[in-house]
Amino acid sequence: MKLPKRVHLLNFLCCLAMLALASPISFAVEVKSGSEKADVTYEMKQGDTLLALVAKYFSSESALAEVIRINQIKNTYKIPVGQKLVFPRDLLLFKPSQAHVTTIECPEPVLIAGENKSLRLGDAIAQGALIKVPRGCEAGMTLEDASVVSLLPGTLVRIKTMRKTALEKSPEVELELLGGRIELDVPKRQAGDAPYQVRTPSSLAGVRGTKFNVAYNADQHNSQVEVNHGNVAARGNADNSNQFVRDNMGVAISPLGIASNVELLPAAPLYVGFEAQNAPSVTKLKFTATTQDGKYLVTKSANANFVMRSGDDLLAQPEIDAQRLSANATFYQLEALSKSGLVGMAKQYGFCALADEQKQKCNVNFNMRGIQSINMRLQRLGQDGKTLTDVINAPLNTSKNDQLLFRDLPVGHYQWDVSYVIEGGIDVHKTGDFELLAISSQ
Repeated sequence: MKLPKRVHLLNFLCCLAMLALASPISFAVEVKSGSEKADVTYEMKQGDTLLALVAKYFSSESALAEVIRINQIKNTYKIPVGQKLVFPRDLLLFKPSQAHVTTIECPEPVLIAGENKSLRLGDAIAQGALIKVPRGCEAGMTLEDASVVSLLPGTLVRIKTMRKTALEKSPEVELELLGGRIELDVPKRQAGDAPYQVRTPSSLAGVRGTKFNVAYNADQHNSQVEVNHGNVAARGNADNSNQFVRDNMGVAISPLGIASNVELLPAAPLYVGFEAQNAPSVTKLKFTATTQDGKYLVTKSANANFVMRSGDDLLAQPEIDAQRLSANATFYQLEALSKSGLVGMAKQYGFCALADEQKQKCNVNFNMRGIQSINMRLQRLGQDGKTLTDVINAPLNTSKNDQLLFRDLPVGHYQWDVSYVIEGGIDVHKTGDFELLAISSQ
């Protein structure tokens, strides 16, 4: 007769306990981990026994022998309070973690590959999901630890690992980027918490809390890691050690899996003026050159929160031919590219046509499609560069009109903050800023 798993475990523990009683009271601990994901360190507490810990935190009885081996424990009967033990991560008992879709902007379905299901706002996404974002579309997901992952147009990403153990505060996360570009904002994790990694076919990046981007070109097989704030440990698959990438820095990884030296990211291009063109409906907007290689990435949108943005254009010069500027601001995001292909710091601008020289104002639109109620804060930066004045700071109902149009905003620098709750009770929080400029139509 086949005995239940619980009976096998009890028999195994009883046998080991008898061996422990017959052994001398001595122990040794040695940390051994050849894994890219650190094993879990546990500190013995009053009342703990190794046998009970294995029964509570591990997936099978075979883990006990492995814990004894890697920690070189001579006696399991009495281990002092405060003694630190290494628990093999892959043998721990995990429960599934989930992400939820918190942004989706696409005229066609965004599908989980292999499933006949299109993603909707609020949908849960589980470990193993392979998500493909069509060109001209965007999606975003929020994980259990409140980290936000933005999937830019043309991205193909797999959630390789998303699980949680009772010994760690945050879920273990590993994203596999197979093509395109993702932007991540990961809350700070304490030392000893679960790993958070982003892998491409040629690189690996691990974080403890930071705002950063990872890109992989599926045609050229090269990767980039760019850090806006925080610290990322990055390396190519052929590298023996990590490179630590900090604020406003980046590293490129070759198709052979070899990381280049860490370099400073190009500064954002700054607006310097405009030139009227022969065609009356075209205005050339000019910006400072911030990279020797002379390549610039420009994204266009009709709204300040860049929902339903136009495709990314690669320019040889920091100049934009703006078409048919009107009283409603058109928004552009500019980024300079380094010679190695790293994308520099971004800056957002809103441009409108100036109808009255005495009235330097524009209309600014925010697209809130699919959201019924929000908390909106819009602030204007004072001339001192420090003081912020509220334009609005209030809850808004957008069930009847999901386009928020702010009329006659004075030119200047603005910061915005939007929070809302989507289906399933998921909190979403987004922020941004832009420089508003009015261009003479004369």
